[in-house]
Amino acid sequence: MVHGSAFPLIAAACMLLAGCTPTAPVELTAGDRLPSAISARVGVAAEPQLVWVLSEQDCLSCTAGLAAAVVRRLQQRFGDGVRTTLLLIGTDSVMVRNVLELERVRAVISLIPSDAHASLGLTPLLLVTHQDRIVSVARLGSDALAVRAHGERLEESLSSVLGGSPLHPPTQALP
Repeated sequence: MVHGSAFPLIAAACMLLAGCTPTAPVELTAGDRLPSAISARVGVAAEPQLVWVLSEQDCLSCTAGLAAAVVRRLQQRFGDGVRTTLLLIGTDSVMVRNVLELERVRAVISLIPSDAHASLGLTPLLLVTHQDRIVSVARLGSDALAVRAHGERLEESLSSVLGGSPLHPPTQALP
């Protein structure tokens, strides 16, 4: 029997013996440059973008649905003024496409390799980006109230970057 405190050491030893080296997740914060795993797929845009990083495993829990609700609300609020890119970790998935259709979310889908999952950390992840920078980051879990708060923060970030123009009136609270 392996005791709880010994398990991390045994797992690390097995990874080293197998030739694997764990990749520490990149800490993503507002103001940082986009990591290459993301910028290579979304490019550098003059207008702000919403980037949604999702793995197929997220679709097996409620986290994809909660994230989709935030994305849908932002799309309703900002319309076509904000491009949405879904970075799907791994392989193209019918399941993910079904979630997008079911949740009524429009997104350009770009695949990123499975090893990017380790470097980007937990998913789902929502980013507001502008040019080559991160404006706002939200790592979404299964806590609906926390997801709502993250969504409001993303909405404020988008409104701020867009300057609250007539096309994009000042921020309103999420329903």
